[in-house]
Amino acid sequence: GQGPISAAIELRKRLPAKAEIATLKIAVANTGAARLRLSDTLGRVPSSQEAADHSVYFLVAVALLDGRFGLDQLTSGRWQDADVRALIERTEATIDPTLKPPTSLPCRLEATLTNGETIVIERNVTPGMPAMPLSWDEVMEKFRRCSADVIGEDAQSEVIDAVARIETLPSVRPLLGALVGGR
Repeated sequence: GQGPISAAIELRKRLPAKAEIATLKIAVANTGAARLRLSDTLGRVPSSQEAADHSVYFLVAVALLDGRFGLDQLTSGRWQDADVRALIERTEATIDPTLKPPTSLPCRLEATLTNGETIVIERNVTPGMPAMPLSWDEVMEKFRRCSADVIGEDAQSEVIDAVARIETLPSVRPLLGALVGGR
């Protein structure tokens, strides 16, 4: 879901103020994971955190509505909210065999607004893949977001510092200590 999530965040930035989406089309590459997830009827209207975490419908809808994606949107039950459900109802997800290579996890979002305007966001490569690696700043920001409810800010900084110096550390004990005892 990272490619469609990043495309949804970019789409939100490109939407005109007060724009309303009439329909949203999600196209993903033909991969085993995509075939599995799109064939799972529980993903269309998720009823649990686990189903939401594997639902391209939910992941795209919440990223588009909130302008971000984070674990808190799963743990808070955001998939149950009326705005998310309403957007999911107007969303169609398909596999597009022309999106290649599948190993780069390309995707396309096409939003048709109520005024008839269409905005298309296409990702040839999913951010974070070797062909489009995240910057160090993006990795640090993502780590802080994902670990916020698990370890404190000081421990997060210790982990980041240790990872930045991992090739010169005589031992990974400081890294493990920050991860385990970081509350």
